[in-house]
Amino acid sequence: MQEVCDCCNAVNDHAHSIELEGGWVLNHWSSNNENYLGRLVLQTKHHRRNWNDLSLHEATTLGINIQRINGCLRQYWSMRFPDDSIEQIYAVYFNEYPYKKGKSTEEIHKYLHVHVHLLTRTRNMRTAKGFDKKNLGWKLIDYIKCFPDDYQILDSGHYNKVKEMMEYLRRSLTNKK
Repeated sequence: MQEVCDCCNAVNDHAHSIELEGGWVLNHWSSNNENYLGRLVLQTKHHRRNWNDLSLHEATTLGINIQRINGCLRQYWSMRFPDDSIEQIYAVYFNEYPYKKGKSTEEIHKYLHVHVHLLTRTRNMRTAKGFDKKNLGWKLIDYIKCFPDDYQILDSGHYNKVKEMMEYLRRSLTNKK
């Protein structure tokens, strides 16, 4: 029996996650201080420390899943925010896990899930007052407070925005109502 970790809890939370082909699960990122609408994380359902640990099926479906998510997210965004198209969706991977007090590196590594952060950038985000246009990509997170109010997820009161988007993605990606 595989031990359960924080990522296992997230991927097994079927009310908030979307199970995709090949053992991948899509969630909206939920860290309160680094959260905005359209920041997603695609992770393996099972513990996988790095790329070499992926099954052949997991490895071959990763790109297909990212491509499908990209298309469905752009479609949702164009309906929800017709005046602000998505310019870029960054796929970022570094698979490090935060230090946990009292846990050895070996203990932490056995609970890793390969995961890819999908960071949405729109025209209005890029042109927001205070946004440094030289720092695109991963630096996007540093500028969340500059983003338009519609994209900010500051507390649980904003969760309906995430729920609406994830329900759309669930229907589009799984053909389930």
